[in-house]
Amino acid sequence: MQNLLDTLKKASDFLARKGLEKPRVEAEYLFAAALGIKRLDLYLQFERLLSENEVEKLRLLVVRRGNREPLQHITGR
Repeated sequence: MQNLLDTLKKASDFLARKGLEKPRVEAEYLFAAALGIKRLDLYLQFERLLSENEVEKLRLLVVRRGNREPLQHITGR
């Protein structure tokens, strides 16, 4: 199992390689939407272990954003 912080770092690195301007912020918005929490609450849960289902859901969202799908379309906000 992976913790939230390590998974967030991997997502940020992926989005940076895809050329997004603010990869960390965008990854945080994706994670917050996927986990059903506020973005700032991510910081309180950095050590939280993610289930395999959560990791897969997050991976799919990050890949969509890496393919330049608008963040608002992915998060619904």
